[in-house]
Amino acid sequence: MIRLQAVLREDTKPPQGAGGACPVPTLGFRCLLVLAAVWCVAAQAAAQLPLPLRNPSLEGPPRRAVPPPEWLACDSVSTPDTQPFPPQRVVQTASEGKGFMSLVCRGEYRDFMEFPTGTYEGAYQRLTQPLRAGAVYCLAMDLAFPGENSLNGGQTAAVARVFGGDDRGRRTELLWTSPAVGHLNWRTYAAYLRPRQTHASLVIECYFAQPGIHWGAIVVDNLRSEAVLPADLLGPDTTICLADSVLFFPEPPALSPGPKSYRRNDGSVSPTFAAKEAGMYWVEVWDGCVAYRDTVRIKTRECENSFFIPNVITPDSDGINDTFAFRGLETKGWQLTVADRWGGQVYASRDYRQDWGAEGLAAGVYHYRLEKPGFKPITGWLHVLR
Repeated sequence: MIRLQAVLREDTKPPQGAGGACPVPTLGFRCLLVLAAVWCVAAQAAAQLPLPLRNPSLEGPPRRAVPPPEWLACDSVSTPDTQPFPPQRVVQTASEGKGFMSLVCRGEYRDFMEFPTGTYEGAYQRLTQPLRAGAVYCLAMDLAFPGENSLNGGQTAAVARVFGGDDRGRRTELLWTSPAVGHLNWRTYAAYLRPRQTHASLVIECYFAQPGIHWGAIVVDNLRSEAVLPADLLGPDTTICLADSVLFFPEPPALSPGPKSYRRNDGSVSPTFAAKEAGMYWVEVWDGCVAYRDTVRIKTRECENSFFIPNVITPDSDGINDTFAFRGLETKGWQLTVADRWGGQVYASRDYRQDWGAEGLAAGVYHYRLEKPGFKPITGWLHVLR
């Protein structure tokens, strides 16, 4: 915490405002105003902001060499197209609405082409509100590969790049690069844009996915500030014994700054839950920009001496789940090794006796490996709750 202190001379009176009616704030009060303003800016920067885009669905009449309305070509050498433009043989229909945009990057010069080698297409939009330095913006978009024989022919996978730019669309800061897009079906990609500078425009371009230059292309649609993405939060479908339960700890990948919120099929919002009955279970984890969602099917059956390895222990000496004890395996001759999340070994036994209780270890997630000659190794994650 930074503390500012202002001292006024005793013989100095605060000046009067216009007409002598309202006093101008003292220096100390001004400092408080400055600190409040700085706090407001910091709070706004920590929250995800929507992008002020016009025509985010990229609608418009199909035209070659003309980007959708509200979007401008970054240069006149090569310009994006508004799709679907039938002569160009793009295989997709729009993922949202009726229109979308195609962009290409070019490899070696071809005699029938008027464009030079190594050029790539981009489109930009002048924003109604600039991208602020230090803020966090959510951007989701649908991307696909238009097909090898579409557009100019001979295309391969490319990447989409997003830049902050000036009011003429000149790229000034790279904000995000997609993975290589080689799939024909639309897929949603989400990014958190964190500009270090203030920008008047947003630029989207096609770029080479491989080292050097090559012919590539992408199609883009449905720009937005929120998205629902599939994620592996709950693991594979599983079967449990009637008397057992399985505990889930859904953790989504690469979350943006800000708190997470949870929502499940039964309406509850706690981050962990136990499944005891057969059925379909789903969970969404929302971070203010992306909702990561997963579904798992649980089946139950009657068991006698069934195989079971717990995924959680609670070493609190209450006699319930105090140790890592599995069921349904021969209890002799199994070797157990346990490592922390960074791969450091924290426990090992050449003849495990079902007695490890995470002694001296903090609560958290640990990886175990069970081995025995003649058996396939068994690995998994174990949560230690205290």
